[in-house]
Amino acid sequence: MDRCQRQLEQGRPPCPELEEQWRRMLRDKKRRQRDKEEREKLAEEEKWNQLPNGRYTTAEARPNAYIPQTDSLPLPKPYGAQAPFRPSPPAAYMRHFRDPTLKPLDI
Repeated sequence: MDRCQRQLEQGRPPCPELEEQWRRMLRDKKRRQRDKEEREKLAEEEKWNQLPNGRYTTAEARPNAYIPQTDSLPLPKPYGAQAPFRPSPPAAYMRHFRDPTLKPLDI
């Protein structure tokens, strides 16, 4: 007990076991806080994946309007029939096709 008091007076931890326990408690507290923030972020993302009819989707939201940069009041304008085209990513079987080799031209 006297040793613990002397170490406290010197500004050191009373015993190494208590210091290790304190570090572990701080680490766990940070981990729980990080996990809580991650859960909140996932819940927010899940809310965005809900359609107006109440069903859930995994599809990315496509833009249905644009904001003109030239207007003094930037209000979104709908695209209408001229919505931008976003091609799908290349399929997995494309890896089996070789790129064509271009032959040099002799002039």
